[in-house]
Amino acid sequence: MRFNPPYVLTVALAGAFALGAPAVSARGAPDAAASEADRAEAVRLFREAQALYDKDELDAALEKFRRVDELLASPNARLYVGRCLRRLGRLPEAFEVMADAVRLATEKAKADPSYLQTRDAAAAERERVAAQIGRVVVAAADTPAGIEIELGGRRIEPEMFGRELGVRPGEVWLRATAPGHEPLDRRLEVGAGAVATVAVALRPEGAGPGAEPARSGGGLRTAGFVALGVGAAGMAAFAVAGLLADARYGSIEQECGRPPCRDPKYEDLIAEGKTMDLAANVGLGLGLAALAAGTTMVVLGWPGEPEQPGLAVSLGPGHALLGCGLRF
Repeated sequence: MRFNPPYVLTVALAGAFALGAPAVSARGAPDAAASEADRAEAVRLFREAQALYDKDELDAALEKFRRVDELLASPNARLYVGRCLRRLGRLPEAFEVMADAVRLATEKAKADPSYLQTRDAAAAERERVAAQIGRVVVAAADTPAGIEIELGGRRIEPEMFGRELGVRPGEVWLRATAPGHEPLDRRLEVGAGAVATVAVALRPEGAGPGAEPARSGGGLRTAGFVALGVGAAGMAAFAVAGLLADARYGSIEQECGRPPCRDPKYEDLIAEGKTMDLAANVGLGLGLAALAAGTTMVVLGWPGEPEQPGLAVSLGPGHALLGCGLRF
């Protein structure tokens, strides 16, 4: 029998629901208000969704998995929402949902270690998707009242600041507006597997291009701190992916002997190990580049330096690019 990770995980998840796994609120904390009826409905919907997923009826499965997540804020259902989106070709959205699943599963694992399996599965699939898309981090500190930011035509809410947002590789436009301030338009070029960080700072109307900018260095420092956060996340991804790869290869060596293993039944595990190796290397490269770029920006942007509106840093495997944006 070939190893089928999604099937094995599905059985485990259905069992967890059936055994009355604790319900959680949207913030990941125990939700005392979740009723037994909600839990029973979640179990029914999850099984129906899984049957639809197995038959490639992905739109219908997606709707039901989302309903399960609404009922119980379930990292398991959220993982399958991400899988549906990935198979539907909606990769940027799938990346963000997988990232949410990792965060929620990590939080729930503090009380229930069984969620570590969900966390690891979501982290592995998130990194797989991340290699195929671009990511943008919007840093907006000291934002004026009424600010609105759009990225690729999508409105960015304040709670999304500082998070990696998925975009399709290539040209992406960012626009920021606020009452009483000049609009900011930026064109970003984000390659597959790369992360671009943009610090948004709007100039008050009437200040003029020759006016003395605020001497706080806030935009540059903000981008630097965000880049440091991206670097820390990259190093964490390197550590997690490395452990997962070691576990895959260790299992193969124990059962099949020293490599190379020629047994076809281990093809899935070998492929997963290679994916984890790639994710670990990408995480390491991004982490080191982001830490270096972030440290430089924090130092250069310390108070006393001119404000740098629209500053951007682009990070990708093996490169880091720092640029200052222009309005046009």
